[in-house]
Amino acid sequence: MRTLLGLASLLLVLAAAVWVRTFRQPAEENAAPPDANTGVLWIGLSETPQDANAASTPTAPAPVEASAPFTPPEPVEASFKPEPQPEPEPAPETAPQPARHQVEDGDTLWGIVNDHYGRAGEKLIQMVADANGMDDPSMLQPGMTLVLPPDPKN
Repeated sequence: MRTLLGLASLLLVLAAAVWVRTFRQPAEENAAPPDANTGVLWIGLSETPQDANAASTPTAPAPVEASAPFTPPEPVEASFKPEPQPEPEPAPETAPQPARHQVEDGDTLWGIVNDHYGRAGEKLIQMVADANGMDDPSMLQPGMTLVLPPDPKN
């Protein structure tokens, strides 16, 4: 609230300063002619700049000399024409090859599937078990080589 009151007071002081500067009557009879910058408050300057009055009066543009009509330059034929590049042939898509994993002591099918695919679920475990002809996925034996088919989501 104090800040708002302070800002309102400052605004009133500035408005009063502009009003006094704009509508103040010269005290002397032989005062200078009216300034083109009447109503402009110069803050931080002891006097108005000398060129301020000159800048506020418009001047006519300099006359343009008549010259020959514009003629566009003649088109130049390019001596270098790049040859079109043949499009590269798309690489033939090959079916992803299944990976192989050597079962070690302490491995579980869930751990192997999770390490290889980054996730493990009942469908992935069943897919790996079916690819290896396993009836019971818990019957892994150290030394077995498991075939891990390609990820069905890729």
